[in-house]
Amino acid sequence: MSTENRCVICPVYGYEPAHWEQPYACHECRSRLARQLVQISDEWLALDATPGSGRTERITGTHEQPIGARIAVLDQMLTIWNSDEPIRENIPDQVGDTPATVVLDLIADEWREHRARDGYREHRPIPTVPVLTHWLRDRLEWACTHLPDSIDSHADEVRRLAGRLRALNGNTKAKT
Repeated sequence: MSTENRCVICPVYGYEPAHWEQPYACHECRSRLARQLVQISDEWLALDATPGSGRTERITGTHEQPIGARIAVLDQMLTIWNSDEPIRENIPDQVGDTPATVVLDLIADEWREHRARDGYREHRPIPTVPVLTHWLRDRLEWACTHLPDSIDSHADEVRRLAGRLRALNGNTKAKT
């Protein structure tokens, strides 16, 4: 059977590439990716870094007392403010996971650039997790059909982010 009509996202989730009905992703992967974008928004809104919401963390490299908050949660709650441009730099001295807003903003910006080449005139979405996940979900069908070279890496980023947020909320057994 020909591999040219095989889903490029299935391997991201550990499945054998299924035959797609619409280029370049099967229906199940499109649905799974849409569900994960909703999960990201829901999990991000549920994040709680206050003392008592989980284990607090010591600031690495110091003898200071714990800051009274979960640093990994604070990392994910960071937002992009006062910026008309997405963050594009890889800052080598940062420790921790990339904030959810930054991950989603980078994907949205790439999609927006590709859509501009196709004649779409869109403003950059407000860089908040709920707005970005909604914006991406609204354009998911387009991305699955027009971005065969990058939709799999975007799906992997979304999958990893959804898992990271679920784990931060204490839900490590959730399946998507």
